Amino acid sequence: MKLSKMMSKVKRTGWEITEDPDVLGITDDSREVVKGGVFVAAPGHTVDGHDYIGNAIEAGAKVIVHEKPVDLPEGIVSIEVEDSFVALGQMSYEFFEKPDENMVMIGITGTNGKTSSTYFIGSILQAHGKKVGIIGTNGAMILDRHKELPNTTPFPLLLHETLAEMVNAGCEYCVMEVSSHAMTLGRVANIHFDYVLFTNLTQDHLDFHGDMESYFQAKKSLFPLVKKLAYINTDDEYGIRLIDELQDSIDVKTYGIDKKGDITASNIQYRLNGASYDLHLPQGNMHLNINTPGKFSIYNTMMSAALCAEMGVPLDVIAKGLKEMKGVKGRFQVVYTNTDYHVIIDFAHTSDSLEKILQTIREFKTGRLVVIFGAGGDRDRTKRPIMGRVAGEYADFCIVTSDNPRSEVPERIIEDIVAGLEPVNQNFVTITDRKEAIHYAIDNAQPEDIIVLAG
Repeated sequence: MKLSKMMSKVKRTGWEITEDPDVLGITDDSREVVKGGVFVAAPGHTVDGHDYIGNAIEAGAKVIVHEKPVDLPEGIVSIEVEDSFVALGQMSYEFFEKPDENMVMIGITGTNGKTSSTYFIGSILQAHGKKVGIIGTNGAMILDRHKELPNTTPFPLLLHETLAEMVNAGCEYCVMEVSSHAMTLGRVANIHFDYVLFTNLTQDHLDFHGDMESYFQAKKSLFPLVKKLAYINTDDEYGIRLIDELQDSIDVKTYGIDKKGDITASNIQYRLNGASYDLHLPQGNMHLNINTPGKFSIYNTMMSAALCAEMGVPLDVIAKGLKEMKGVKGRFQVVYTNTDYHVIIDFAHTSDSLEKILQTIREFKTGRLVVIFGAGGDRDRTKRPIMGRVAGEYADFCIVTSDNPRSEVPERIIEDIVAGLEPVNQNFVTITDRKEAIHYAIDNAQPEDIIVLAG
C-alpha cells in the first residue's frame, strides 16, 4: 500500500508528498518496527512515543508520524499530524484494508453480560453454519483459534490487525465487546457496526469516567455508529433513557422481562446448571433450554436470540445453538468437585453483578450460600462498601479477600469492603491471601453449601 493512500483520511499539519513509498508495516512500538516501515509517535499515559523516535529509526523505520515538532535525519519521511493516536487508528484502518467492511459487525456494550452474549451469538451463528470471530475480555476467537489481547476492546492497531486476521480466515461475522474505555479513547472510531446491543448500566469504572453521567455518555456514543439496528434492555433505567434519546435517530428494538418490549420472556424456570423459558419474538415463539442459570442469562440469551432471528437464523437453529452452548469460562462456571457441596466461579466484580449472581443462587439453594470476594485496586473506591453490603445481604457467610490489588495495600481495600458488610452481616472472615481464602472455604464447607468464588 502506498503511503499516500494510508494517509488519505489523516488530518496533517505538515507533509508535502515528495516521495510516496510502499508501506511495509506500521506500529507505535519502536521494538516492533519493520525495516522500511512507519512508526507513529503518540503520547501515552506513562510514556511518550516521541522519545523513542531514535530507536525506531535505528530499527529501520523510514516514515515517522508525529504530532510534536521533531528533527529527523535526512532520508526519513516526516509527517506531522494533529493527533497521533487518531492518525494511528485511521492509518491502521486503511493499512489493513477496512476489514469491518468484509464482515457483519456486531457490537455489544453495557456493564455486565457482554462476554456471555458474544459467545451466545457466536454459538447460534456457528450452529447455522456461519464462520464467526469474537473479540472481548477473554481475548479473540478467530474461528477455533484463540488470540490473547491486552484489553477488552484493543487499541486501534491491534484491533484492525485482529479484524483483518478474521477476514483472512473467512469469518463472515465479528461479535465484539465494546468497552466504555474504548469509546472514550476512540479505539473503534473507524468501525461501522451493523448491529449494536445494550445490556445494562450499573456503577463501575468511575475511577476513569468520574461519574455515572460520563459513563452513560461513553456508552451512548457507540450507537450513532450503527448501520442497521440496535437492541436495548427496557428493564434497565439507562436503557429506557437510551431508547428515549435515540429512537428518533436510529432503528431500535427492545427486550425485557419486567417491562414489555418487542422481545419478551415467560414461564422462566431456574436450576443450578441452567434455566428454561419461553421466548416471544416478532418472528414467532420458542421454548429455550440454556446451560447457565440466572435472570441475567435470560436477558443475554433473549437479546442474542432476537438478533440472530433478525439476521435470518431459523428459530430451531437458535434453540439448538443456545442448548449446545455449555457456558463461558468464569461466567457462572460450575466446578464439579465430586463432593457434597458445590463451587461456582464467576467474574462478578461490581455490586450489581455480585447481587445478580447471589440473588440467582438464593432461588434454588438448599444449604448455605458462601461467597469469596474482594475488589480491584486503583479503581473506584466507592463501590467497595456497596459490594460488602450486597454480599452481606444475600450470602449466609462471606470471606473477604484480595482481588487484583494492583498498587494498593490489599488490607486497605478489605477495610473499605468490610465498612459496608459489617452493619448487615456479622458472619464473615477476612483472609488477605486469595489462595488461603479458597482453602478456608473448602476446608470449612458443609453439606449442600454453594461456594461462589467471585472476581
